[in-house]
Amino acid sequence: WGSDIWSMGCILYEMCARRVPFDAPDLKGLIQRITKGSAPEVPSEYSSGLRDLCKELLNRDAAQRPPAGEILKRPVVQEMVRKMLDEVKDLDEGDKGAEQSRGRTTGSADTAGTYVKNQTLEYYSETHKEWLPATVTNVDPDGRIMLNVKPNVWISLEVQRERVRLKGQESP
Repeated sequence: WGSDIWSMGCILYEMCARRVPFDAPDLKGLIQRITKGSAPEVPSEYSSGLRDLCKELLNRDAAQRPPAGEILKRPVVQEMVRKMLDEVKDLDEGDKGAEQSRGRTTGSADTAGTYVKNQTLEYYSETHKEWLPATVTNVDPDGRIMLNVKPNVWISLEVQRERVRLKGQESP
């Protein structure tokens, strides 16, 4: 639906600009900004492909917005999906010691397997190449955890040693 595509544009803009695309002190003002004002532009630090996509998603004319299938075929989306799939694949390989065989230790070996539900941590994202704030959403009896930034993915002790650390803890 066109409104879903427009909403996706709002979310994409907010993720890039770190602010809402349309803001006003009251509902009437917000409606005016959305219907009469120009669509905001994604900051220039992002690729033209991403900026163009966001602009198309926020087009006032729903008929001019790209359908979901077309969005998924865009190179900028394909590249990010590929990175995310590679990261999940790395997590699976981490269970077999792949991270350690590459000689990379960034997490906290001392705390792996000791985390508790709702604990605030940091997770190293290969996709983003940075530490992201995370919260433990589930823990199993073997010490594996699920994080809000990796929903429905059990993170093994091995991967925890490599990619999970207490919030604010510096890498060794």
